[in-house]
This record gives sequence, structure tokens and C-alpha cells, in this order.
Amino acid sequence: MNTASNDQITLTTLLARVVLVALWVMTAVGTLVVAYSFSEADPYRYVHLGAWVVTVGIIAFQSRLPKVGAVFLFAVWYLIGVTELLNDGLHGSHIECFVLATFLVSALIGTRGVVVSVLICSVTVVAIAAALQNGWLALGSALPGLPPDWTGWIYDGLSVPLYAGGIGFATAYLMRHLGESLDASRDSEQRYRLLADNVSDVVFMLSLDMQKTLFMSPSIELQRGYTPEEATAMSVVDSVSADTLPVVMGIYHQALNDMQTGTDRIYELEYELKHKDGHYIWNEGRITILRDADGAPSCFLGVNRNIADRKRAEVEHRELETQLRHIQRIESVGQLAGGIAHDFNNILVAITGYAELSLSNELGKEDRENLQGIIGSAERAAELTSRLLAFGSRQVVNLETVSLGDLVIGLEGMFNRLIREDIVLSIDVTDHALNVEADSGQLEQVLVNLVVNARDAMPTGGRLKILLDRAGADDAFLGQQSDLVGGDYASITVRDYGIGVPEDQDDHLFEPFFTTKPHGSGNGLGLSVVQGIVRQHQGHVTFNRRADGTDFVVYLPQSSQAATSPRAPAASGYSRQGSETILIAEDDEQVRIVVSKMLEQAGYRLIVAKDGLEALDLFERHEADIELILMDLVMPKLNGKDVLLKIRETNTTVPFLFSSGYFDDGEESDLLNDYDAELLQKPYVRNTLLETVRRMIDNVQPARRSAH
Repeated sequence: MNTASNDQITLTTLLARVVLVALWVMTAVGTLVVAYSFSEADPYRYVHLGAWVVTVGIIAFQSRLPKVGAVFLFAVWYLIGVTELLNDGLHGSHIECFVLATFLVSALIGTRGVVVSVLICSVTVVAIAAALQNGWLALGSALPGLPPDWTGWIYDGLSVPLYAGGIGFATAYLMRHLGESLDASRDSEQRYRLLADNVSDVVFMLSLDMQKTLFMSPSIELQRGYTPEEATAMSVVDSVSADTLPVVMGIYHQALNDMQTGTDRIYELEYELKHKDGHYIWNEGRITILRDADGAPSCFLGVNRNIADRKRAEVEHRELETQLRHIQRIESVGQLAGGIAHDFNNILVAITGYAELSLSNELGKEDRENLQGIIGSAERAAELTSRLLAFGSRQVVNLETVSLGDLVIGLEGMFNRLIREDIVLSIDVTDHALNVEADSGQLEQVLVNLVVNARDAMPTGGRLKILLDRAGADDAFLGQQSDLVGGDYASITVRDYGIGVPEDQDDHLFEPFFTTKPHGSGNGLGLSVVQGIVRQHQGHVTFNRRADGTDFVVYLPQSSQAATSPRAPAASGYSRQGSETILIAEDDEQVRIVVSKMLEQAGYRLIVAKDGLEALDLFERHEADIELILMDLVMPKLNGKDVLLKIRETNTTVPFLFSSGYFDDGEESDLLNDYDAELLQKPYVRNTLLETVRRMIDNVQPARRSAH
């Protein structure tokens, strides 16, 4: 109820008071009329006394001093009772006086007053009875200082008006207390209404059959858009969503069982309630059975709280947990792929090396072709391991400032060779400079993989667009990421107009070895490699589903540096022969053997170690002779990094050439830069090994000579 209901309560209270005042006036006037009618001597005396007693009642009522009125009436009736005892002895009339006196004290003062009045009356009766029995007093005897007929004068002169005054006073007292009760009821109702009208939760009452809404607090309008009148006209079935209605009915049946057993409890549930605009809002309800004065169930009383934000947060939390599990699973696969690639690259070094060593001998045409086939297969296997390393973000990254526009336009010819003639390629480059810190070779691999993926999504032809633009923090996707490096991003969008991505494959799209292509048409590493490379560049990759195709979008942090001019391929120019002493440290026996043979055939003298500790010991014994250290990064006992740090404590000029099939880009890149070392990525071929060794020795020898 709202303002109209409060006005109705105030009017009811006023009418009740008017009726009570009228009743009191009628009672007081009536008693005075009766007193006047039955008077035999001086009627005005009775009227005067009766009015006086009634006035005392009014004063007691208005001053809210019921104890004063109670003591007054008790004294009067006590005096009448004592008078009757002295006049007539122990007969029934005095009992009425004492009972009435006790009743008045009980009504106006309470239990203590009753006890005191009973004791006083009892002691009085016993004392008068004992005095009459022993002859100390005689019936009708006068007390000292009073006229002989004083008892008759009190009884006859005061009984009727005191009766009238007592009735008037009692009526006044009842009227006052009833008014106070109505005031308290009204105040309680107003406090309840104030609470119900201002609390954000919705307070409601439902009939026991849940067919009728008896009350709905005004906050329903803020929560669900309905006015209280509109909400009370709706049934529960109309308000609750079909998905959560079984929950509500289950609570209802439980409540019915509790009614039969007399059990009282609070029922808690979460359910969806309809908003006026048609959508549903999650609410948390707390409902109980409201009982009447006799203890019988009368209705359901409940409170609804809007928990839409909490439910939304729970959904987001579940989604984040799913993403985290997915990332952890991918990370585990990436670590496994990196480990496999490391071991596999060692095997490929041995396979390729033995084949190249054999090709240096005099062979027949068929044998030479067979060995070249082995090398070709090893190269394809090396490409596969490279993709595995890219997926696990374990490739070597040679960062430089790259202009995305120049890079993409420079690859346009390659893109046209990759796609079919029934696919039209267009490139849209923004006017803004888009420079990023990246490995241009790996970015090329990202673009090639995305272009091939778009081509395969359009088996019957279509359009392929590459769009370059800037993306800020207001970008919808970037706004959801928690690991942004700050600043603006460059976006690369590869858009196809093909068959699209099925919705049930969203969670698997970037997983390694997952493909939607027919069996034998792909290895499922294309998109996983894209994700690995982009992550290694502190970027993000996502896809957007469109009605006519799919967008794959790569975000990379922009750089404020000017783009580096493209470097021309370095001419070989270095001899592949030498006579210097090289320290080799390699834990894989086959790699150690084949690399040793390659270098020995080129004329180098070798000192060979199987692990880091042995390498450190051999270097200390032959430091003056060693011109280069070729060492695996990952070795038992002492890894390559620790060997480098130990040697650099005493020798800062001997060149280090690390070789590894597994690379931690963060820590190990810092190692290479800080200590002027180089990395030869496994698997490598003989010419690459020999040219790198010769170049490093030649570049360092003048400095070493001057140092010595």
C-alpha cells in the first residue's frame, strides 16, 4: 500500500477515537442521570460528587497518570468496604467492594498492585473481624470524632456517584489505552510501509495457492519496470521464466508439506523474473510462511533481491576459468612440443650431417639421389619442428622495427602465388605509420599461414582482403585483455568470404593438430603457429564470425621507432676451411660425432666434451689454444649458460657459438645480447655451420691478438 493506504489508516484511527470519546461522554452523562434519578435527599449533591469523580478520571486520562486514579479509586472502594463491615458485619457486600478495589488496581497498576491490595484488604477484614469478635468494636458504632451516622452518610452519599465515577474513569482509561494501541499500530504500520517503500529489495505477499499476489512493494518498479498494481495482477506462472519455474514449484510443494507438519523455515532460491520490457532478471528469493494470531498459515511473505550483476560475474568467472584451462592445456602442449622439437632437431642434425658427409664422397648417381632425398625429407621435418617451436613460442626472435605496410605490400606477389585464380586479393593499408618491433621473417610466416587458411575457407573462390589499421584501448577485444603492454596497437585483419567457422569449434581453433580440412590436406599447425608467434611478440590474435565469412585479426604493440631499412641477404664471402682449435660441448653423441666430422674435414682441430663440467675443465687447460667454443645450450651437470658465465669471469674475448633445438626467447635472448654470443638454431646444414664458425673466428681474432 502506498499514500492512499496511509490516509486510510489515519482516517480509521480518527473515527475510532471519535467513537470512544462519544462512548465515554455517554457513559459519564448516563451515570450522572442515574445518580440524580435515584437520589432521595439532595440530588445536586450526588450530581456534584459524581461529576467530581468523573473529573478525576478525566484528569488521570489526560495527564496519563493511571496510578493516581487507581490509588484514588482503591481508597474510595476500600473505605466503602470498611464502612459496610462496621455497619453490617461479615456479609457478602463488602466482598464486592474489596474485589472491585483489587480489580481496579490490577487493571491500572499491574500485578504488584493486585498483591498489595489483596494483602491490605485481607488484613483489614481479619482485623475488623477480630475486633468485632472480641468486642473491641460494635456494629454501627461511631469512630472517635465522627458523628454516629457517619457510615450511613458515606455509604448513602458516595456509593452511587462513586459507581458513576468509577465507570467514567474506567471508560476513560480504556479509551486512552485503546487509542494508544491504535497509535502504536499506526506507527508500526507506517514504519513497515516506510521500510517497504524505500528498500531496494522487493517485498511481496502471495496467497497460499500462489494464484494471487496480495502485496508488492514499490521497489518492483525499479527492479522489473512494473507498478505495484501491475505486478499484483500477474500470476506466478506469468512472472517466472520457464527454465526456473520448476525450482519455484519445488519450493512451493516443500512449503505445503511443511504446513501440514507445522514446520517453519525460510526458503531460499534463485530464479528468473520477467521484466516489463520482456527480458528476465535473476533474483534471489527468501520466502517464509506467514501465520495469523491462531497460528494458522495465512500467506507467503518474501523478499526478492536483484542478483543479475552477481550472475553475470559468475558467468564471466566460469568463462575465465575455461579460458585459463584452455591456456594451461595449450601451454602444456607447447612445452611438450618444444621438448619433442629439441630432441627431434638433434636427430635431424645427425641425419642431415651424415647425408652431407656422404655426398662429399665419390658416389654413383642413384646413391647421390638417395642421399639428396634424405636431406630433402630432413628439411621438411625441420620445417615441422620449426612450426612446433613457433607454437610453443620457442623460436629465436631477431627483433627489428618493421613497417607493416611495407612488409605486406612486399609480400603481395607471394600471396597471389599462394591463392588460386578464382580468389581476388585486395590490400587496404591505413595512411598512418604502423611500425612494430618484430621478427620480419616470423611475421611473414604469420601472414602466409592466415592467407592460406583464408584460401582454404573459399573452395569455390571469392574475395580475400588484408586490412591494416590502428587499434586503441577502446577496441572491444583489447578492452577484454588483462596483459596489454600499453599504448596503441597495430591490427592486421585477414578477411575471407568463405564457409565460416562452425560454432562448436571455437575452443579448438588455435589448438595444435586441429584442422577442419579433409584428412591429409593439412597438419593443423597453421593457426597454432600464428598464435605462438603473435604471443612471442606480446600480441594477441582472435577471430570474428561474420554472416558472409570470417575475420582473423592480429594485434601487435606499435613502436615509436622509425622502421629499419630491409637488409639485403648477406653474401657468403667466408671460407669454409680453417685450422684453429675449437672446443665442442654436446651431450648428444650422434650430433657430437657428425659435427666433429664436419669441422675436421674443414681442417679445424677439435677438443670435445660430453657435458658442461668437462667443457669447463678442458677450457681451463687449453684456454690459450681455443679460438671458438661451440656448445649446446641444454646439457647435463652444467648447462651452456653457466659455462659461459664461468668462462667470462676470466676470459672476455673467446667467441661463443651456442646451438640448440629449444630456445627460451626471454632469458636466453638476454644472455646472447649481454655476452656477445650467437645462436645456431638446430637443425643446421654443414655449409651454415662452417660459414658461421669462420665468420665468428675472423671477427674476433684481431681483438684477441691485441689483447695478448
